Amino acid sequence: MIDRQTAERARDEILQGMYHLNRSLVLTDGHFPDETYQLMRRGVGVAIGRLEVDYLHHIFALYPDLDDVANPDSVQRDVDGSVLSFGSANKETER
Repeated sequence: MIDRQTAERARDEILQGMYHLNRSLVLTDGHFPDETYQLMRRGVGVAIGRLEVDYLHHIFALYPDLDDVANPDSVQRDVDGSVLSFGSANKETER
């Protein structure tokens, strides 16, 4: 079974990947025809959904408190609402 520290680190890596997938859409918005951009959005949405269901779900089943949706205080946000860090993303000294 995965230990808590490894589960937390794995969760943080996946959430960072999801964040970057979303950011890629922000960067490309307006640079493609709308039909193409909508396909890109769908692809990112499907990828994020699969990561949530096929990966994070298993971590959260073992450690429910690591779920940032269930525990919104685990996500640090900037004044504009953008995510600064997830869970232990800034706890480099523990790693």
